[in-house]
Amino acid sequence: MFKDNDIRMTGYASISASFDGTSNPDIYIVRQVALIEPGRNYKLSGYIKTDNITTRNGIFLEITGYKCGFAKRSETITGTNFWKKAEMEFRTPDDCAALYFGVRREQSQK
Repeated sequence: MFKDNDIRMTGYASISASFDGTSNPDIYIVRQVALIEPGRNYKLSGYIKTDNITTRNGIFLEITGYKCGFAKRSETITGTNFWKKAEMEFRTPDDCAALYFGVRREQSQK
């Protein structure tokens, strides 16, 4: 994983990850915790660029509760895509004051 100043949708850089197919990682490409307001509506969106992801376990956005029971994920993106938008709308639980936001690839059952 690395900061890529050359390939980006907008802004100054993107976060890139490269897999050579010899391993089967369950990995967060990036993950951050953020404070949120309980009981509010939110929308998370981002762009994911993929190149030749051949397994069904591609890349997706994931939100999980920090010390609360909440989980949501976007559609999984596989194949070759030039900056495909991933997004999800959600309402935070009343007992949740922080969430983890991340970009993830789950390990496949190979």
